Amino acid sequence: MRKVDCSQIPERRCAVYNSALQTGVFLIAVRAAGFAAGPMAGFDKAGMDEEFFAGTSWRSQLVVNIGHPGADPWFPRLPRVPVEDALAWA
Repeated sequence: MRKVDCSQIPERRCAVYNSALQTGVFLIAVRAAGFAAGPMAGFDKAGMDEEFFAGTSWRSQLVVNIGHPGADPWFPRLPRVPVEDALAWA
């Protein structure tokens, strides 16, 4: 595995990169413990930071719901656009 030298890239970019790697490890650990995990990136980060991290240097990256799934939570895959409609081969 290649070592990332954070002295060569901006601090914020390195922090986001590292938090993404740690998020993956966290999700694997949650699922290995027998829980379901649902990461959500589409939320109001500024509002979240103001509510929970005001006055600190901490910033939110994503929200993860953790728990046991309800009865029969899985559903069939949603319909997809056929390849013939989505691609045009040159």
